[in-house]
Amino acid sequence: MKMFQFRTLLLVLSILLYSSLCPRAHAQEEAVRVGFFDYGDYMFRARGGQYQGLIFEFLQEISRTTGMRYKVVDCGNWTRSLEMLENDQIDLLPFTFFTPERAEKMLFPNLPLANSFMTICVREDDARYTFEDYAALDGMRVGVLANTKNVPVLEAFMRDHNLSLTLVPYTDMQSLLQALRDKELDGVGISNLGKNNPFRIIAQFSPEPFYIVVNKRKPEILAMLNAGLDKIILRNPSYGQDLYGKYLSTNIAKLQVFTSEEQAFLREAREITVAYDPTWVPLTYSHPETHEFYGIVADVFKKIQQMTGLKFKFIPMPQDRALSMLTGGEIDAI
Repeated sequence: MKMFQFRTLLLVLSILLYSSLCPRAHAQEEAVRVGFFDYGDYMFRARGGQYQGLIFEFLQEISRTTGMRYKVVDCGNWTRSLEMLENDQIDLLPFTFFTPERAEKMLFPNLPLANSFMTICVREDDARYTFEDYAALDGMRVGVLANTKNVPVLEAFMRDHNLSLTLVPYTDMQSLLQALRDKELDGVGISNLGKNNPFRIIAQFSPEPFYIVVNKRKPEILAMLNAGLDKIILRNPSYGQDLYGKYLSTNIAKLQVFTSEEQAFLREAREITVAYDPTWVPLTYSHPETHEFYGIVADVFKKIQQMTGLKFKFIPMPQDRALSMLTGGEIDAI
């Protein structure tokens, strides 16, 4: 009987000692509060009430890796979410770009989630603007989200291209995009919204990483976040950009990456003759039954054809002959 009591006492002491030495167990007594504001496919709330998008899929992976539990706190908009982070009303704030000023007010993890870039978008039917026709942008009335890094990035863009744009601040994404729909604005300056962007991109620039930042009072959460990100990226170095591609790959139809001169060329272009070596498997080869152009390069040309409408004629031949014919002007490309 005494031996049983002694063993029971040892078990209890062991449990107490383990609990005292495991801050992770204590840290997860309360769920981490994650700030939310609707921002395209980065993070949004589905009709059924579920929170979805790149940010939440990444958070779920961090949760699986570290055991971190989290709950979502709806902040309404970006400006309010910043205030709530500083006032200790949330612990994590997703989709944040680095600035030295922010680094004094919040904790940045060692690794970003992915890279994004800035865009200027206009209505689909607005024929005044074409891709990278910067001179036509002068005098535009452009909506921006207040208190975001988009504002200084757009100001730098204006200086680089000697443009004068009127920047009009909005507090939330819905109001910003609705103002463009209602023709109160000529365009909006926003981070890439991805495949569900309802507007047409006419400029894209300033790629840079974005982070999940941490309440400055919560270094223990930062340590857990860093550990999770390290494990995820060590296992799959491209995990963040893979998610970016899944949720935010640019819709080709919205991008229209051609200048006015290029569009004129596409309208008039004749069939383009392209030579390929049929022995360079898997890059270029002829299908054994249909004898059609196949391989990695063939897939790339299919994408080019989808984007441009160009027509190609593919001719199989050895590389040295193709080079000779290209030099003599008998074919257009290799």
